[in-house]
Amino acid sequence: MNPAYYKITIELISKPWVFLLFYLYIWNQKLKMITKFYIQMKNKLLILLMLVSSTMFSQIGISKKDDILEIQKRTLIVVLEEANPKLTQKLEGDVLKQYKKDIDDYNSGIKEAIALVWKFNSKIEYKTRAEIEKLTKAKSKNYAYIEYNKFTTNCATYASYNATYQFLEGVGSKDITSIGGDYYSTILNIRLTDDNPFGPPVYGVHLSNPFPNKADLVVGLKSILMHFKYKLEGLSDIQISKLFKNNAKALSSLTLLVNEDNTDLSIDEIKKVYSYPVSIVKKDKIDDAILKSDSKSAFLIVIPYSNSSYTYEILSAKDCTPLGYTNDEQSTGVKVSGFGGDLGTALELKKQATKSKVKKDHFKIFAKFVK
Repeated sequence: MNPAYYKITIELISKPWVFLLFYLYIWNQKLKMITKFYIQMKNKLLILLMLVSSTMFSQIGISKKDDILEIQKRTLIVVLEEANPKLTQKLEGDVLKQYKKDIDDYNSGIKEAIALVWKFNSKIEYKTRAEIEKLTKAKSKNYAYIEYNKFTTNCATYASYNATYQFLEGVGSKDITSIGGDYYSTILNIRLTDDNPFGPPVYGVHLSNPFPNKADLVVGLKSILMHFKYKLEGLSDIQISKLFKNNAKALSSLTLLVNEDNTDLSIDEIKKVYSYPVSIVKKDKIDDAILKSDSKSAFLIVIPYSNSSYTYEILSAKDCTPLGYTNDEQSTGVKVSGFGGDLGTALELKKQATKSKVKKDHFKIFAKFVK
């Protein structure tokens, strides 16, 4: 080092204010590192909590009481779907008709379901997704909205559309190829228009299939309303996820309706491990109980998750109070990977689908909490 520079450096270091600046600089760098580490850990924890929450009674997101109250103050928009122009260009004939019919069925179904059960907001409007996008870009603070992610995920592209409809056509179809998890997992979300439309919703629930009828939509809406009720009463998401353990006692006096398509067990086999009222029925009878808010019955649904286990849930037909919960990993020790992953043939898909059936171990767990 040049002697002159060396002398100047020594003189500067000897001055208290220079030493203080150097000290503050070092701590500033440490603070930046600490802050960066904190943000990274916070984000990882948030993602983990979201993943955990998505397996607790079909819910999506960590809901906040303040956001729920904000939703209640605002006008609620129910998103109506329109045909995707890019997709309709690739579809033709009966397939195109089915696609348009599916949209019409959803729009009429969600309108009827909202009219039947949604009393949480004093004002409700219906708008297209294009109209919602304008409001979210403007960060409007006047609205909340309910959307169905099927038409943004399951029918977003020609490939995803085909995969979804192959699922509808039935397990074992010769045309089935590998189905990605998002093509059969569908979610009813509720959001604020000034939030990030691509971020986590205020709250959301998985539906049992990507082709819901009016009763399925009623279950989704009632489940959201039930969650809001619990949160406004001061319960945490964890507390809510455990309520079924106490609620399950009600099953001793309710008839549990099991969809005949969801189990290979006979009624006698079920009663060997579940001694409470139970009946294997067609889905139409379950739908009827849901739409009539039958106070004497409960129903069992199977919820598929993307690249994860199926969950098996029992809800009251009256208001969708949670009465039972389990999944394959809990009840059988075998984690089911859904319809994603290495499935490449109809045979493998068929094998995978049978794992979603309700088995004796599931009924054993349901019965455990009734006692």
